[in-house]
Amino acid sequence: MTADSEKTPKPEYPVDVVSPGNHRLGTLQYPTEGSSSLRGPVLVIDGKVYGAPELPEGSKVVVHWREACTGPVWELIRRAMAIGQFPIEIIDDERDDYTFELMAEITRLRSELRQSYILISELQVLLARAQPKEPTEAGKHHWWMFWRR
Repeated sequence: MTADSEKTPKPEYPVDVVSPGNHRLGTLQYPTEGSSSLRGPVLVIDGKVYGAPELPEGSKVVVHWREACTGPVWELIRRAMAIGQFPIEIIDDERDDYTFELMAEITRLRSELRQSYILISELQVLLARAQPKEPTEAGKHHWWMFWRR
């Protein structure tokens, strides 16, 4: 490694990785030195390098870009798009950004709703087990069943 490459940080850019029912934050960056990764930019999510085959079907990498299309970071994004390793979508409009935030919120709320349904069904099972089952003798009715007398 040269002294210049140690001083200049490698460009990286935060991205959103969206797949059906899921939203995660990741980073688009060049592979680390000595890695056996592909020759182009890689996607890193939670410290793990992902390739396109490892992402769920229907995934896309969303880049929020509001600057001029120049510089080392733009070159990173342009190279990732040119290689075609990941389905990349660039959002450069505030309205699109707001729509994306709403989609992420809807995904989060649906996940919470699914968890609530699971919790409710578990509580119903517990409640059913806790209900005392009193066998009534033939001809005996509870006091509140006075109309059956």
